[in-house]
Amino acid sequence: LDVVQQLADAGVGEVTLIGGEAYLRPDWLVIARALVARGIVVGVTTGGLGLTDQVVHDAEAAGIRAMSISIDGLGQSHDAQRGRRGAFDAALAAARRVGASRMHLSVNTQVNRLSLPELPALARLVADLGATDWRVQLTVPLGNAADRAELMLQPLDLLDLFPLLMWMQETILEPREVRLRPGNNVGYFGPYEEWVRSRGADGAHFTHCGAGEYTLGIEADGTLKGCPSLPTSAYAGGDLRVTPLREILTREPLRRLADRGVEALS
Repeated sequence: LDVVQQLADAGVGEVTLIGGEAYLRPDWLVIARALVARGIVVGVTTGGLGLTDQVVHDAEAAGIRAMSISIDGLGQSHDAQRGRRGAFDAALAAARRVGASRMHLSVNTQVNRLSLPELPALARLVADLGATDWRVQLTVPLGNAADRAELMLQPLDLLDLFPLLMWMQETILEPREVRLRPGNNVGYFGPYEEWVRSRGADGAHFTHCGAGEYTLGIEADGTLKGCPSLPTSAYAGGDLRVTPLREILTREPLRRLADRGVEALS
């Protein structure tokens, strides 16, 4: 709760609770309500396991604005990536529960060699679920994918992915009012990027990473990074258990991250 107050004092406007599963903490709703009480928009990202009707009801009552469900493929493809049978069915059930609530539903999808052929069917599923946003990002070799090189898309695969994203955006998503939100590792300066990122708006190329500038990541042990996706050893800025947030924000490597531009994309 002290960290909640520090975030509010620093002007943070939005917090996403992630895990693991944030709702396995017995005090997660205490934390969520404290954030909401300070005017911070609260969302949750989840794999959907154990996301019962009661959890959805409690989240909504606490003032949580949105839930994002991870669906990384259809059926067996999703289960294989998650390492658990029934994970797809659980995610689908969770998405339907959130879709029936007053919270916004979005879907996250990892794009890799398992999920790439299933993307059009996934796009239709996301629309059928009533999601407002579909966030896609390339799988990177971390977590369950750390030792599975065969999952990773190779540069040649991207020649199929980018026009496919554009086609799905035009023919499946936009007619159903679903917004495609490509992750920060989906294409830089390619022929489709302006369209995929911002519907063809001029100069809509991804110019730099927001880590440390308008994004922060706090790990379960209090480690502060510019983004939760960054490796901890190289990018940890400090420990919120012993150092105030405002002081850590002035330190390296957070400042170095925030100052990066296009020249650092390589």
